[in-house]
Amino acid sequence: MDQDFSALINNYFQHDYRDRGIKKWQGFFLSDHTSALKRFDADNNYSEAAMKQMATSDILRISMHVLANWQSIVMQLNATTYEHDTKKNIIGMIASIDDRAIYIEDSKGETQGYLFEDIRAIHVNDY
Repeated sequence: MDQDFSALINNYFQHDYRDRGIKKWQGFFLSDHTSALKRFDADNNYSEAAMKQMATSDILRISMHVLANWQSIVMQLNATTYEHDTKKNIIGMIASIDDRAIYIEDSKGETQGYLFEDIRAIHVNDY
């Protein structure tokens, strides 16, 4: 009897069963997961036109001018996406500068540090 049942099950999976593939797993994604994936794509799959590489001394000079005059900046990093596209430009106010990095405050009020050697270019934001 067990052998007949095993043969019946094997026959079913070999000839009759149709796997629905990815469709059966989509029910496991919560709305939080899908919205986080969409945000990740929007943040990481955005290509800016590459700015001309600036010397560190020029980056520091412009940064100090912008900090002293309370202006907003547009900054581009040397990093690229996995598809070799330029990442999204960083826009914000310079919170502080030290000997190794520039600290940018974004529109959300969060401050992030960027090392001078990671910065491709920086410009005054003309809105």
